[in-house]
Amino acid sequence: MQATHDLLQPLLASSHLPSLVAQLNRVVLEEEEKRREFYAWLDEDKRAEFLSGEIIVHSPARAAHIDALDNIHFLLRTFIKANRPGSRLFREQALVRLERSDVMPDLVFFNAETATSIRPDTKLFPVPDFVVEVLSPSTEKYDRGAKMQEYAANGVAEYWIIDPDKKRIEQYDLHRGEYQLKATVRPGEMLHATVLREFSLDPVAVFEF
Repeated sequence: MQATHDLLQPLLASSHLPSLVAQLNRVVLEEEEKRREFYAWLDEDKRAEFLSGEIIVHSPARAAHIDALDNIHFLLRTFIKANRPGSRLFREQALVRLERSDVMPDLVFFNAETATSIRPDTKLFPVPDFVVEVLSPSTEKYDRGAKMQEYAANGVAEYWIIDPDKKRIEQYDLHRGEYQLKATVRPGEMLHATVLREFSLDPVAVFEF
């Protein structure tokens, strides 16, 4: 992966490589211990994420967030039930395990092949094929920052960011380990999904309540 190769080059060229590797190993071990503590602390009454060693606890959502999420969930769920047998769509409470993080995206889609690993007692979900996040003032820095990077690094093929305040949807596709903006659409325009190829929508259906 080119992005990974570029990140490694300064380390590989450093005369301090052995000590840097030792420090990185210590950081990884500390994160693993924090992650185990996070699992022990988390229960069904908490909505929290473990993001690169940091626990993020989410506050209650605004009405605009809830309305937009309800609408996009209904639209995607209706399409998926009719056109993608065996696939699964979950909202909010599905804890997705990524390489360095455990996150609860607003919506996650698993194609039929990936969904075969999901059982009734599953609590840690595999890497999804498609993720949707609805922005809130308290979560935007994560949705556009660390979480976005984690989704890309773990191979999530498509990522949507829904902005209820600006009434727009940003669509990102994965190319060589990094997201590229495919489209930014507003009411009156059409968004054409990549993973769910036959699915299209006008954002007016997401933002008008």
